Amino acid sequence: MSETCPLVSVVVLNYNGLRFVGNCLRSALSSNYPNFELVFVDNASNDGSFEWAQTIFSSDPRLKFIRNDRNLGFAAGNNVALKFAVGKYVVFLSIDTKVDPGWLRELVRVMESDPKIGVAQSKIIDSDDPSGICAGWAMDRYGFSYGVGGRKDDLGRYDRMFEVFAVGGAAMAARKDFLEKMGSFDPCFFLYAEDTDLCWRAWIGGYRVVFVPKSVVLHVGRGVSKGLLSSVGIYLSCKNHAIMLLKNYELHNAVRRFSVYSILMMFLAGYFFSRRKLDKAMACIRGILWNITNFRCIWTQRLTVQRARVVADEEIDKKLLPRPNFGRLISQGAFYTRPVAEVTRINGVSNNTKEGFNVLVVLARNPKGAHDNDHSHAWCHKNE
Repeated sequence: MSETCPLVSVVVLNYNGLRFVGNCLRSALSSNYPNFELVFVDNASNDGSFEWAQTIFSSDPRLKFIRNDRNLGFAAGNNVALKFAVGKYVVFLSIDTKVDPGWLRELVRVMESDPKIGVAQSKIIDSDDPSGICAGWAMDRYGFSYGVGGRKDDLGRYDRMFEVFAVGGAAMAARKDFLEKMGSFDPCFFLYAEDTDLCWRAWIGGYRVVFVPKSVVLHVGRGVSKGLLSSVGIYLSCKNHAIMLLKNYELHNAVRRFSVYSILMMFLAGYFFSRRKLDKAMACIRGILWNITNFRCIWTQRLTVQRARVVADEEIDKKLLPRPNFGRLISQGAFYTRPVAEVTRINGVSNNTKEGFNVLVVLARNPKGAHDNDHSHAWCHKNE
């Protein structure tokens, strides 16, 4: 069994997820893959979810229960689980998900097919809009992320495996030896963009990052972690994206692109000030200042990343969008452009290189409940 079905460690991180934990664990334990353990890590929940999970599922020998004495956030919380995970692959699964029985088998099949695949993501379906798919993330050269996704009936585009720049942490698999070589989640992040940072380091280390369409996961979507556009969410996103730029780029690009990013954040702060959203304006400023006051820590991490570098920025740049979506940045102050329900037309193609990606920038109509104005998102697929 160990040769054809290597041991997999499924990590489920919980924080006050009482209304999700039953569906998540039941579906995960019903996976048809024959060789896995489930590491359930609790970030000091106070809603009884950890005790409930222990009571209901403690008889299953595949489970390991771990409880942190405080809320360590997504990054450090999952890193605790890695100390107890013994599988060849580690799969990080959000508490607010429900998995298809074959999801894990498909992830392992793809990972086993190519030792250079360092990270893979399941096809994540939005529970609020079952026609909507998240297939990963694209990123521009200044750290802003764009959802890779569309509809189930979108010309079969999301029925085949392809490379993406980054994956989402709701359902992602990583090689254990990759995590040991390139480092796990950056604990400085606490929340937001830690999955993108991990994938960026995968590309730096010469690994691939892929989308696995036959591994299907239903996601509630920020059921436990909410508020990207709150002042706290803006602060964490601004801080974390700046860390990525300083840590993962070669020095000349790190200086230049962090400088541009900082200017953009000050411009965004000015926009918030003009709208009398002082808490959000200060969040942008605090996010940049954190990187300046903690530069010594970032520099230490940077040295570790750069020592492990295999692929130069020049090659990785081919996988990035060349510039930010300024209209989106100013109109909503967002750090992510999320996939939406209805694609209306393809606007253009850029970065069409033999080794890189076709980046399709799509104008899309907002789903119900969103803002009235159209906005753009992007997805990537490897050139055939």
